[in-house]
Amino acid sequence: MVASTPQDTKVGFWKWLARKIIPEFNLKYALEETKYKLEKSQTEEQHLNQQLWDAHKQLEHVRAEYRELGEKYNEVVERGRLAEEYTEQWASAYTSLEKELLALQQKQQHNYSPTHHLHDLKVQLELHELLFPSPDDFKFLSAAIQIYKQPQDTPLEAELELAFTAAFEKSSRYQQATLTLANTLVELNSHQTAMSLYQVLYHYKDTEQSIREQAKKHIAQASTTSIDPFALLQDYAAAWEMGKHKLSQFTNTQDLADLIDAITHSQIAITLNAQEMLLPIRQHIIENKYHQILASNAKTLRDKKKSSQAITLYEFLTIIEPDNFHNHYFLGTVYEQTNQLESALEEYKQAGTGSSAKTALARIEQKLSALPI
Repeated sequence: MVASTPQDTKVGFWKWLARKIIPEFNLKYALEETKYKLEKSQTEEQHLNQQLWDAHKQLEHVRAEYRELGEKYNEVVERGRLAEEYTEQWASAYTSLEKELLALQQKQQHNYSPTHHLHDLKVQLELHELLFPSPDDFKFLSAAIQIYKQPQDTPLEAELELAFTAAFEKSSRYQQATLTLANTLVELNSHQTAMSLYQVLYHYKDTEQSIREQAKKHIAQASTTSIDPFALLQDYAAAWEMGKHKLSQFTNTQDLADLIDAITHSQIAITLNAQEMLLPIRQHIIENKYHQILASNAKTLRDKKKSSQAITLYEFLTIIEPDNFHNHYFLGTVYEQTNQLESALEEYKQAGTGSSAKTALARIEQKLSALPI
């Protein structure tokens, strides 16, 4: 037996130690690796669960959008059905009105004249064409007829305003119909009534933006050109400003009422302060050739026997052009038409020494002499 050396003893020790220690390290390493894999798989599982939840929420969102689109589609289909129904109803109503109107016109040809009823039917037909297919609400249509056929241009009463706003609550298409009606009233020179409709459209809380902008535009235009009539009699300057405004309106509209109003306001200004107002008014009238327009309209009114309006124009002309013999002569003829002989005599006296004026003067003097004392 060979004796072991110290070196052999040392190697044997490390072998023994390795058998004792290394398997434990291997097991610990295997355990750590298994733990790491388990944690990683748990993280991946959580990530997959989150992705699954996100996908579920997206699916629910898509389903909600799909349901909303379905509801909108059904709503559009229903609107289309109602539109077809309204079209059929109004086409039938329109045809019935046309038949009734034709029957009345035929009766009128045989000396039957239901004038008032005939006028109402014409108004309804015009409104059907103007507002179609919007006026399917009785109160809305009644309010529209009432303001469309009224002879005077006045602001809307509260009851009529409520009829329009109540229609707006039912459908936004009444807004467009009201805007169309207001625009038509402007063309018919019913500016105050139209302005009331624009105000209703502008102040209604749910008016469509494009319609509100158009109403706002009309209101702004009116505010820059109109003059407050309540300030008219405050002083002579305000009266003349209104007179100038009405003259400019007449230039655009050729509406005789504007011309009569212009003369009335101008005469008020002259009456309140003739010393200060007569010269600038006369200058403005002549420079803008309004005196020629006045003379032409006055003669037309005289020939048509519209005496009161002719007198208004001729009297104003004699104030503006006191030395114009023609104005005095024609004013005398209108006075003579209305049997105002004393006034006719005074005007013929101021009509100069022409043969027509002399003949007219002699004729009036003869008529006055023949009157009983």
